[in-house]
Amino acid sequence: MTVSKSRHPLAKKLVPMNFTEVDEIYTNLEQTSPMWVLMSTNISTGSFPQVVENINEWGGTVVNILPGHFEAATTNPEFIANLKTLINYLR
Repeated sequence: MTVSKSRHPLAKKLVPMNFTEVDEIYTNLEQTSPMWVLMSTNISTGSFPQVVENINEWGGTVVNILPGHFEAATTNPEFIANLKTLINYLR
């Protein structure tokens, strides 16, 4: 997963994530509100957002991250560092 080219201040705090095992990559998700793409996965069929921020209809901040389900994804040190960054951002 690479950090997207974004002016969003949070993007500067995230680190690229390299997963040794990939169980699935979420692609072609429906965008139902404006969002900042913070990190993407690039595969042969295109670039797909994996970490995004949007503001919901009530003005609340929502951050989404899609690492996959394998233990290798959820215990990855870069993933844990980014997860902590996202949680601190939302505080």
